[in-house]
Amino acid sequence: MIHDGEYLASNPLINGAANHSHHHLHFNYNYGQFFTVFDRLGGTYRKPDSELFDREKKYAKDVWERQIKEMIEVQGEVEGEDDRVYAVECNGKKDN
Repeated sequence: MIHDGEYLASNPLINGAANHSHHHLHFNYNYGQFFTVFDRLGGTYRKPDSELFDREKKYAKDVWERQIKEMIEVQGEVEGEDDRVYAVECNGKKDN
């Protein structure tokens, strides 16, 4: 059920695919494999946006762009400044 793809489970106790998507988008929410109980007790539960249950909105370009922006913001908060430079960025080609 966690990867049901169509986000069929909209139950506050079941950790469905929409909850799992939030886990991947925001890194620090919805850790539970099957249920949301321990996330709720531990303060790591985040209710999925209603748009995840609407097929047209779920695949809309503006929704994806907003989710990417949110994910990058959270990544910055979690990881902080990153001054590493990778080979691809240095010379324009991948090192072998």
